[in-house]
Amino acid sequence: MSNVEYRHITSDADLQLAFAVRHQVFVVEQNCDPALDVDSLDRHEATDQFLAVDAITKEPLGTCRVYPSPYAEGAASLGRMACVPASRGRGVGKALCLLGHARLLERGFDRVVIQAQEDKEGFYNKIGYVRSSPEVFLDEGIPHIWMEARLLPAVATTSSQ
Repeated sequence: MSNVEYRHITSDADLQLAFAVRHQVFVVEQNCDPALDVDSLDRHEATDQFLAVDAITKEPLGTCRVYPSPYAEGAASLGRMACVPASRGRGVGKALCLLGHARLLERGFDRVVIQAQEDKEGFYNKIGYVRSSPEVFLDEGIPHIWMEARLLPAVATTSSQ
């Protein structure tokens, strides 16, 4: 998607924009409990968060966060992945996840474990995640599945002339 700025969240103003995206997606669209969205991970020193905004209007388009996984030793997790309707299908979510992956590689992680909404499995498959369990479980009344991805450093290519 052209005209999008991607940011590693370092200010409270950007964090509030991320919260606005999450509220729109999780609370308004998916009827999740607003009291459960913002949690202790949001301001934890081990959490990195990312934001996509429209470069012209500065309206928030999407967000995600990455952190050491509470589910699998030595792994990381990606969560609170959300994009407003106008940005869906335009590469914003993929770009945010890849920014998160790059940050996790910088931090020494090579594996990401996520709890994905079951109907988003295809999205995550396209960026390297595979279903890691046949289990389907409910979180906020929404079917979720376990997925994971191996992170590989970008390979530099050279050409000989």
